[in-house]
Amino acid sequence: MELSREPIPFRDGGDVTVPRWPDEHAAIDSSRKLKGNRIPFTNTYPGDD
Repeated sequence: MELSREPIPFRDGGDVTVPRWPDEHAAIDSSRKLKGNRIPFTNTYPGDD
C-alpha cells in the first residue's frame, strides 16, 4: 500500500492523500512506474507473449 496524492499530484502541489495499491497508483498516475517495467493489473512484462 502506498499513498497517492489526488486529484492533484504532489509534483503539482497536491496535499490530499488516498491509499492505493501500486498497480492502482500506476494505472492512475502516468509518472508512476512499477519496478521491473511490469504492466499494471496484468503481472506481465513487455515482450511476454
